[in-house]
Formats: sequence, C-alpha cells, structure tokens
Amino acid sequence: MKVIIKKPGCIGQAKDIANTLEALQAEVGGYIETVTINSRLVAIVHEEGRLIGLDPNVLGLVGTIVFVGAPTDDLPDEFADIDDQSAQLLEAGYIPVESKGNAWLQEGAFPC
Repeated sequence: MKVIIKKPGCIGQAKDIANTLEALQAEVGGYIETVTINSRLVAIVHEEGRLIGLDPNVLGLVGTIVFVGAPTDDLPDEFADIDDQSAQLLEAGYIPVESKGNAWLQEGAFPC
C-alpha cells in the first residue's frame, strides 16, 4: 500500500508497506488509532502517543503519522493507497487542513 510517513518536524516521505495491522503498528511504534482527515485521507497514529509523551506533529497529533487513502465503497474495511495529489503535497511540506475539504497549508518542516 502506498503511504506517506510524516515524522515530527519532517516533511512526509513516500513508502510502500503491507496493508496489515502489524505493518501499521510497526510504523507508529504501537497500537494504532485512525483519524479521518477528509473524504480521501486518513491519518494513522500511535493510540497512546500523548500518554507516553511522543513529540508533537501536525493537526494536533503526536508521533509518527502514516497517511493512507480512505476506505472505498468497494473495500469499506481496507485502507487504500494514498492519492497522488495528497502524496505530492505531503512530500512538498504541506499539511491538510482538517475538515476544510481540500485545503492545504505549508508547514515549514524539513526533510529528515
């Protein structure tokens, strides 16, 4: 599955990972929690990230974020590849504005 990995203070980086619970847990470092950003984009984060003091990231989230495509009507129980436009914006240092449709802001993060 095509995803974007966003570490705190860094721009997003493209990566292909297995579409499994174990692969997602490995990326965030523990149990996962999902946050729907918009109709196309879901953020996957460490479920206990705040409790264990992970570093702040974007959108009020903490720790490493795995951005994936939202489930589709055809596969409602599966995450999808991130769409090309979202991937390009995240890799260029932009972040989505939650619940603002297709709005993006430049974050000011750097490659890591």
